[in-house]
Amino acid sequence: MVIQYYSRKCDVCNKGMEEGFLVGDEYACSEKCLDNMPDYSHEQFLEDYKWDDDSFYYTDWEKQWEHEDSLFLEDGTEVDNPFPYSEEKRRYIIDEKFREEIS
Repeated sequence: MVIQYYSRKCDVCNKGMEEGFLVGDEYACSEKCLDNMPDYSHEQFLEDYKWDDDSFYYTDWEKQWEHEDSLFLEDGTEVDNPFPYSEEKRRYIIDEKFREEIS
Protein backbone atom coordinates (compact mmCIF):
# COMPACT_ATOMS: atom_id res chain seq x y z
CA MET A 1 0.00 0.00 0.00
CA VAL A 2 1.37 3.42 -1.00
CA ILE A 3 0.68 6.31 1.36
CA GLN A 4 0.11 9.68 -0.31
CA TYR A 5 1.30 12.71 1.65
CA TYR A 6 0.28 16.34 1.15
CA SER A 7 1.85 19.64 2.19
CA ARG A 8 -1.35 21.40 3.29
CA LYS A 9 -4.95 20.68 4.28
CA CYS A 10 -7.97 22.41 2.76
CA ASP A 11 -9.82 24.36 5.45
CA VAL A 12 -13.13 23.75 3.67
CA CYS A 13 -13.27 20.05 2.69
CA ASN A 14 -10.45 19.03 5.11
CA LYS A 15 -8.60 16.97 2.48
CA GLY A 16 -4.86 16.97 1.90
CA MET A 17 -3.66 19.24 -0.92
CA GLU A 18 -0.51 19.98 -2.92
CA GLU A 19 -1.92 23.01 -4.73
CA GLY A 20 -4.61 25.54 -4.11
CA PHE A 21 -5.52 28.98 -2.85
CA LEU A 22 -4.04 30.81 0.10
CA VAL A 23 -6.70 33.16 1.47
CA GLY A 24 -5.14 35.13 4.30
CA ASP A 25 -4.24 32.33 6.69
CA GLU A 26 -6.65 29.74 5.28
CA TYR A 27 -6.37 27.23 2.44
CA ALA A 28 -8.84 26.17 -0.24
CA CYS A 29 -7.99 23.33 -2.64
CA SER A 30 -10.31 24.37 -5.47
CA GLU A 31 -12.63 27.09 -6.75
CA LYS A 32 -15.52 25.02 -5.39
CA CYS A 33 -14.01 25.09 -1.91
CA LEU A 34 -13.17 28.78 -2.32
CA ASP A 35 -16.84 29.46 -3.08
CA ASN A 36 -17.86 27.37 -0.04
CA MET A 37 -15.79 29.45 2.39
CA PRO A 38 -18.08 31.42 4.72
CA ASP A 39 -18.78 34.87 3.28
CA TYR A 40 -16.24 34.40 0.48
CA SER A 41 -16.13 33.56 -3.23
CA HIS A 42 -13.79 33.17 -6.17
CA GLU A 43 -14.78 36.68 -7.30
CA GLN A 44 -13.80 38.08 -3.89
CA PHE A 45 -10.49 36.22 -4.09
CA LEU A 46 -9.72 37.84 -7.47
CA GLU A 47 -10.44 41.26 -5.98
CA ASP A 48 -8.32 40.58 -2.87
CA TYR A 49 -5.45 39.28 -5.04
CA LYS A 50 -5.31 42.62 -6.88
CA TRP A 51 -4.60 44.44 -3.61
CA ASP A 52 -2.57 41.91 -1.64
CA ASP A 53 -0.82 39.21 -3.65
CA ASP A 54 1.29 38.22 -0.63
CA SER A 55 -1.72 36.96 1.36
CA PHE A 56 -4.04 35.93 -1.49
CA TYR A 57 -2.69 33.68 -4.23
CA TYR A 58 -2.82 30.30 -5.96
CA THR A 59 0.22 28.05 -5.65
CA ASP A 60 1.58 24.54 -5.46
CA TRP A 61 3.96 23.33 -2.79
CA GLU A 62 6.07 20.99 -4.99
CA LYS A 63 6.52 18.46 -2.19
CA GLN A 64 9.39 20.38 -0.61
CA TRP A 65 8.89 18.61 2.69
CA GLU A 66 12.33 18.58 4.26
CA HIS A 67 11.57 21.57 6.52
CA GLU A 68 7.98 20.62 7.39
CA ASP A 69 7.34 19.21 10.86
CA SER A 70 4.15 17.50 9.74
CA LEU A 71 2.30 16.53 6.57
CA PHE A 72 -1.28 15.51 5.80
CA LEU A 73 -2.90 12.36 4.47
CA GLU A 74 -5.58 12.45 1.77
CA ASP A 75 -8.33 12.50 4.42
CA GLY A 76 -6.68 15.50 6.12
CA THR A 77 -5.16 13.60 9.03
CA GLU A 78 -2.01 15.37 10.24
CA VAL A 79 1.03 13.07 10.62
CA ASP A 80 4.68 13.51 11.57
CA ASN A 81 6.87 14.16 8.54
CA PRO A 82 8.43 10.83 7.49
CA PHE A 83 10.96 12.73 5.31
CA PRO A 84 12.77 14.98 7.80
CA TYR A 85 15.66 17.18 6.78
CA SER A 86 19.04 15.75 7.69
CA GLU A 87 22.62 16.95 7.53
CA GLU A 88 23.45 13.94 5.34
CA LYS A 89 20.75 14.94 2.85
CA ARG A 90 22.01 18.54 2.84
CA ARG A 91 25.54 17.38 1.98
CA TYR A 92 24.14 15.21 -0.83
CA ILE A 93 22.16 18.13 -2.28
CA ILE A 94 25.19 20.43 -2.13
CA ASP A 95 27.36 17.76 -3.76
CA GLU A 96 24.80 17.24 -6.56
CA LYS A 97 24.55 20.99 -7.21
CA PHE A 98 28.35 21.25 -7.34
CA ARG A 99 28.50 18.40 -9.87
CA GLU A 100 25.90 20.14 -12.04
CA GLU A 101 27.85 23.42 -11.91
CA ILE A 102 31.15 21.91 -13.02
CA SER A 103 29.76 19.68 -15.75
